[in-house]
Parts: sequence; C-alpha cells; structure tokens
Amino acid sequence: MRTPWRTPIVLSSVALLIASCGGSGGSGDSADGGGGNAAQDCTEKTLRLSFIASDTSTWARASEEFKDRAESETDGRITVELYSGGQLASGNQQAELQQVQQGVIDALWVSPIILALYADPRFDIYSLPFLFPDHEVANEVIDGEVGELTEGWLREAGFEPLGWGVNGFRQVTNSERSITKPEDMEGLRFRVAGTDLYKTIFSELGAEPVTMSFGEVFTALQQGAIDGQENPLSIIYSSSLQDVQDYVSLWNYSYDPLVLAMNQDAFGGLCAEDQEVLKAAAQAGGDLQRELTIEEDESLPGQLEAEGMEVTATEDVDVEAFRDLIVEPIYTRWGPIVGEDNLQMMLDAIEQAEGS
Repeated sequence: MRTPWRTPIVLSSVALLIASCGGSGGSGDSADGGGGNAAQDCTEKTLRLSFIASDTSTWARASEEFKDRAESETDGRITVELYSGGQLASGNQQAELQQVQQGVIDALWVSPIILALYADPRFDIYSLPFLFPDHEVANEVIDGEVGELTEGWLREAGFEPLGWGVNGFRQVTNSERSITKPEDMEGLRFRVAGTDLYKTIFSELGAEPVTMSFGEVFTALQQGAIDGQENPLSIIYSSSLQDVQDYVSLWNYSYDPLVLAMNQDAFGGLCAEDQEVLKAAAQAGGDLQRELTIEEDESLPGQLEAEGMEVTATEDVDVEAFRDLIVEPIYTRWGPIVGEDNLQMMLDAIEQAEGS
C-alpha cells in the first residue's frame, strides 16, 4: 500500500520547504511533569474529568478505567467524578478546554483536532490526511519521540499530559450515496471538525464543509440541514448516527488520537506519589481504549449494516484517487503550520515504525 510519506512528490515538496524556510515551529521543551506548583503532601482530592463523547463510548470506558485505578491505587484518597457529553461546558469543546486551562475542570480527554483549534495549530500534525497506515504504527509513533514532542506543546499551553488513547480512524457518512471516489463528494454538505485542515480537505474534494458543535450534528442530519459528517466508527455508533444516515464509507482518511490532559497547576498540587498513580491510570485507560477501538473497527461495520446502513469497505473505496488529489497540496500547505522539522520527524518516525 502506497503511503504519503513515500510519495516522491510529497517528500520533494517537504524538502523544498525545509530548504527555503529552514524549518519552523518549536519543539516544545519537555517539563519534568511537576506542573506549575511544587508537589504537595498527599491529601484527599476530588478530580472532575470531562469528555465530549457519550457514556456508552470508548471514551467513557477509558475514563472508568482511569477512575477505578486512580481511586484503588490511592486507597480512595483521590476520587474521580466523570462527566460525559461535555456536560460541564454545555457540549462546547472550546469552553471545555478553556475550563481545564482555568482549573474549573481538572482534566479532559481531548483530540489534537480541538487542541489545534484552540491551543496550538501545530497539533494538526496528527490529523494530516492518509498519514498513518494502521493503529500499530500510529501507537508506536505516538508513544515515541513524536508524542514527547507534542506533550511539550501541551505543557506550553498549561496542561499536563497524563496518557494517550485513541478516537480512531475517521470515516465519512451521508444520506445521499455511497462514497467510493472523489467525484462522489461533490456538492454534498458535510459537517467536519472545525479546523481549517479538515475544511480545506473537504473543499479540495468538491464538498461543502460545514462546522458546528458536535452536540448539534444529530439534529442537523435528522432535519436535512447537512448531508453527512465525518467521525470514527465508535462515535458514529455510540451517537446513533446510523438512525439518521444511510451510508458509511471506510476510507480511513485521518487518524484521531486522544490525550488525557490535566490542568497543570492542579497536577502540580498533588504529591509525587499521586502524580505517578494518575499517569499510570491514564495509560491503562488509554491502552484499554486502543484495544476496544481496534475491536470495534472489526465489529461495528457489521453492526451498522445490521441496523440499516450501507457500509462501503475500504477495499471498495478508491483510496489512491483521494490520496493523489489531496496529499501533496495539503502537506505542502500545512508544513509551515505544523513546523517543517516537526513534519519531517513525524514522517521519519512513521517510516521507521512501519519497517520495524
């Protein structure tokens, strides 16, 4: 399978940009994990953890695992309250992120898509089209130097990264027709996650991208205000989008990891022992979510089909045609945004992981 980092035209474009610009974007110094304040004595704490997905999603399962381990390993000294659907921020992901920065909410599971929108545009580096070939390669890259790099960006924005999970490969649904080639996108109105990256991708494909809060998507689809949307299978199913959409095409166009991020000052106010407990609990939750997402990639297409959707398998989508149309212009345009040196690090890490 041809992948974007091995496409000569992309690599030559990246090389030209590196040569002309000398690289851009900071590398993000990695802090020692102590947060904004010196660590305190171990005391009782109640932490509020928010996530935008439903209480039946993999986000919820990961959060429950985090809660169980954090409370068990501290003998109840730390308690974790879970809030699904972004309810503490009325479903507004910008407000949710800002409330964690302000310390109103202690922690949240968040996608780089939201971080790129409201914290640092360099986080678009994870969302570039057709970047990762599979979960295994993506996880290896995120658990390595690239993940450490981007954790530094989180600390710059006032967050302490606790652990990584995954939302999944993003797929496309609509109510008009099966999507198998770029021409099928033309004229359709799709709700996309709000970054300029996704809006540009869908515009390049001839679709009309629309942005709105995810909490509004079901009603907009139901009323015909939009024709379709893009999201991982787990979100499509747990949000019951199969009730208002007829077609889903599995094109794996963008990978969506998640990070459990905590307010830096709140993390710094914990004793060192509890800090380590939270990091271990977050990684356990993220690992569980990764396992569940891989399982759902296999099971959910059949489940969605059983509930009335027409599912177009990846092998029936002309992925190569989509790649040829959008990879070069998008990577060339977003190189300066994510940082040419950072992009090259990402491409090298993917190639190394794929060969290991």
